[in-house]
Order: sequence, then structure tokens, then C-alpha cells
Amino acid sequence: MQLIMDTLKDLSSSGKREAALKALGQLCSNTGYVVDSYFDPPALLPIITSILRTETYSHVLREALRVLGILGALDPYRNNSAIDQIGGSTIGIGTLLDSAPILTDPLHPDQIGSSNEYYYPTITFSALPSILRDSSLSHHHAAVVQAIIFIFWSFRLKCVGFLPKVIPTYLHAMR
Repeated sequence: MQLIMDTLKDLSSSGKREAALKALGQLCSNTGYVVDSYFDPPALLPIITSILRTETYSHVLREALRVLGILGALDPYRNNSAIDQIGGSTIGIGTLLDSAPILTDPLHPDQIGSSNEYYYPTITFSALPSILRDSSLSHHHAAVVQAIIFIFWSFRLKCVGFLPKVIPTYLHAMR
């Protein structure tokens, strides 16, 4: 594993990084080494995210995304705590969610597990209204409104608790 990590850090050859990503993907998928692999070698996630930010070759980017998919879904709060433990300056995936003003909410993702049926709608209703509030993202507003309406339609009465988060943002966007 250390050889793969060292090769991923090597900036001299994108071919080597691609080969290391393929090897990591095969190793993880064939051995079942998933989800905790981000935290077992603690530098793995920051290395992969730095590849995603800095790599210019599309085939290496595609391979990095494939490896992230093989390793498993990320819990943004666990990811941020792992990055804080490392002391890295990498921007966490849940950074947007950490700044959302819902810390006293009983449905806050910190207070419910990812297996709870309200976990993903809670994250969605934390992120999508922030897009509606940002006027520079106005070209995305129609898609965000459609997504929120679809989620409300799918969950029906289960989404009533999310109305106080969404309605003020809708009203602000309509002005």
C-alpha cells in the first residue's frame, strides 16, 4: 500500500499515477478494502482529492473518480474530522454543509446516522437553498427548484419538517 501511496504522490508522470490508481482500485475491489481505507492510511483521501484538483489528464481524473467510487460513499462529517486529524489544508467535501445554520436542528446530519431515511434529504435541503441564495448561480436556480419539488413529491408528508428551511429561500429567490 505504501508503494501505491508514494506513486500517487509522484508528480513526474501521470502514467504512473494512473497505474497506481488502477492498482488501488483493483486492490480495494478484490479484497473488500473499502470505506475505512480512507482512514487506514490517513493521507489517502487528501492525495486523491489533490489529484482531482490538480490533474490535467482526463483519463487520470476518471480513474481517480472510479477509485473514489470503489472505496465507498463518503460521509462528509467523518471526512472533515479525518482531515482535521491529519492537519491537512484540503477542503473537505462537507465544508458547505458545516457552514449551514442548522446546528440546533434535531435532523442535523451529526445527530442522525447515514442509515436514517432523513439523512440525505437533510444534506440536500442544507446545500440546495444555498445555491438559490447565491445570485451568481442564477443559471442553476431552475434545476434546484425542480430538484427540491421532486424531493418533496417523492417524500410527501415526510418533508414537512424541511419546509421552514426551504420556503424562506424560495421567497427570497422569487424577489
